[in-house]
Parts: sequence; structure tokens; C-alpha cells
Amino acid sequence: MTGAPAPAVLVMGGFIVLLLLWLVRHLSRRRRFPLVFEAKVEHVCDGDSIIVRGRFGRVKLRIAGMDAPETAQPRGRESERRLRAMLQGRSVKVRSVAADRYGRWVSTVTADGVDAGLVMVEEGEAWAYRTYLWALPKEARGRYLAAEARAMRAGLGQPFKVPQQYVNFISGASSGAAENRGLAPTFCMQSVRRLFAAVQVICRR
Repeated sequence: MTGAPAPAVLVMGGFIVLLLLWLVRHLSRRRRFPLVFEAKVEHVCDGDSIIVRGRFGRVKLRIAGMDAPETAQPRGRESERRLRAMLQGRSVKVRSVAADRYGRWVSTVTADGVDAGLVMVEEGEAWAYRTYLWALPKEARGRYLAAEARAMRAGLGQPFKVPQQYVNFISGASSGAAENRGLAPTFCMQSVRRLFAAVQVICRR
């Protein structure tokens, strides 16, 4: 004869049920990307992240297609100042395609038709970021890579240099590890988005 379940088992089972209910509710209310909207830039956080306010409220964006140095790294302050001069307080058009692991919306940002991310790469204030190139329209990806190459040839942003793993990605000098590091996050993010979409469909049934 089996006894009644232990209190600890009942508590754990209840916790798991509540967790699953919360997860289903959370996934069913996730934003559906892509999102295109107009907003005002309230704050420039660093050389590749900004905070905007628009119809979705106050949102932190990670500008797609480019990667600027961290504030404490060489030319980090310069990159941040350049992006602030370009966008602070301005009305912009945003196209958000995903949320990154920090909750920021990966987005292209244009002001008066000018792609802010592309300008940063052209002026040597940022790299063309291979991990997020997929977030750009197909016709823009080549422009980012070409802009980076021109900036490197012109010596813009020195002593700001493209990270070695990016150089390996371009030249094929590595044995493939660098390329895998660049491509794997993109593949994983796309797979996760597909998984979330499938869960949302199940939740709506």
C-alpha cells in the first residue's frame, strides 16, 4: 500500500505547474517581430545601444549590423560621442527584428533616411558585426562590409582596429573556428525564434 505523496512533492509539483503557466502566458504575449515604428531617442548608452520612446513605450535598442568598442576600450568614448551627436533627441524610424539575450531589440535605426549604423561603420567608429548582419535587409549587408573595408584602408578610427576574429572571418585565414563563432550565434538565435513561434502556435490552440 502506497502512502500519500510527501508535502515536498506536492509543493514541487505545484511550483512546476505555476512555472509552466507563467511560461505559456509569457510566450503568448511576446512581441511579434519585425516591428517598424517611429520613436524619439531619449538616451545614447554607448556606441551601439540607445533608448527610444515610441508607441511601444521606452525601449532599449541594440543597433543591428555594427559593433562599437565598449566604453572602457580604446575609442569607446569617441564612438559613444559620435552616436550621441547623430541621434540624441532626434526622431528616428526603427525596424526591430528580434530581442537579444539582454532584452534589447536588435534594430536598424534611420534618421532623416540616414542609416545610423552604416554611418558609424563608414566613419571607423564601429565594425560591421557579422553576428547581426542577418538582421539587416539583404541589400544593406554588402554596404556594411564595404564601408568597413574603406574605413580600414583610410585608417579611420585608429588606433581602433577590427577584432582579429572578424579579420579571420573575412580572409579565411583561420581553420574555420572563427567562422563558426560568428555564424553559430546567428543560427542559434534563428532556431530559438522558430521554437518560440511554435510554442506560441501551440498555446493559441
